[in-house]
Amino acid sequence: MDGYEEYETVDACCLPESANGVTLNELENGVVVDSDQHYDNDDFDINDISLWWSKNAILNHIDDESSDLTNFQEDRDLPFDELIKKMDALTDDGGVYKRTLRYGSGECVGNEDALVYHCEAYLEGADEPFDSSVLRNRPYLHRLCENDGTSAILPGLLIALKTMKSGEIAQVIVCPEHAFQEYGCPPRVPADATILYRIQIVKILEKGSIAMYDILSEEEKYDFSFDEIFKMTNQERIMGNTFFQDQKYPQAIFRYRKAINVLERRVYKNDDEARASNDLLLKLYCNAANAYNKVQKHHAAICMSKRALNINPTHLKAMYQYAKSKRLNGDYGTAKEMLLEAKALKPNDASIINELRKLDEIIRKESMDEKELLKKMIGGIIK
Repeated sequence: MDGYEEYETVDACCLPESANGVTLNELENGVVVDSDQHYDNDDFDINDISLWWSKNAILNHIDDESSDLTNFQEDRDLPFDELIKKMDALTDDGGVYKRTLRYGSGECVGNEDALVYHCEAYLEGADEPFDSSVLRNRPYLHRLCENDGTSAILPGLLIALKTMKSGEIAQVIVCPEHAFQEYGCPPRVPADATILYRIQIVKILEKGSIAMYDILSEEEKYDFSFDEIFKMTNQERIMGNTFFQDQKYPQAIFRYRKAINVLERRVYKNDDEARASNDLLLKLYCNAANAYNKVQKHHAAICMSKRALNINPTHLKAMYQYAKSKRLNGDYGTAKEMLLEAKALKPNDASIINELRKLDEIIRKESMDEKELLKKMIGGIIK
């Protein structure tokens, strides 16, 4: 399985994106793009896709060869015409040039492959990049495809990426006709700008992984068989369990939620598929609830438990997680009611018994505290 957490799909290194997205065709109409983005990683919002790659994992892939970095810094001070002399032309028209700083391994990136990569973009003479996934600690995730005017990747950058291998680091110069052309991308990129990129291929995604599935079109997703969907989502559950065992609860939550989203959005062809999906969803909901409680997100844990109970109202683990979430959220009455229902189903279940004891002790202690407080208040009034 692919083990990455933070990525972006579009930014100024490629075709910038406004609220509705922007293509080269739209740039012809004078679109002004503000591609600054703000991210909040304090929550585990599945729609933000903020947890694919840990910061340590990203740092492990950042180039640690000081000689490459030093050469890059020195060469970046050169005029682009001089820097091009150190590079190889990738196009017949001399519009895209590349120099490898560190060689990769395996096969070159192929058509339709999806990859995670870092990219920094510089204008000639600039000291700082006008865009950098490295500074944001968020590599890009893109699926490569032929440029048809709607691709998120600039044509010249796409050409360069298809010559690279996993782990490779390269400098690439892209001339205007293969970048933003005569339109530029105000306010960051002027018209007819030549761009210097520093690209690092972090990972080429496995086919059949949920990460690869996630960036397919709806039509392509529909072509997946149920067996493929089940295998993919179950692998994600197993990966989530591994993170949970390592006490990496945010990562576990993210894995569970990605699998849940895929299964919940799937239209099933028969009852057998629906039953198998529900069985897997029950496990995912309960696991997600457990992980949410570990990070003190009890409302989310309650939501996951409820979804499990909607599938099977007498599912013991779901009843236990729901009661535990309610107890942690301060709703002792509902928690006890659910625990008593679960105990009636399985009177000797150790987890249910222990949770009941814990809940009763909390209720007893809080009752004593209230009585003690009341005594102090009455004593103060009498005095």
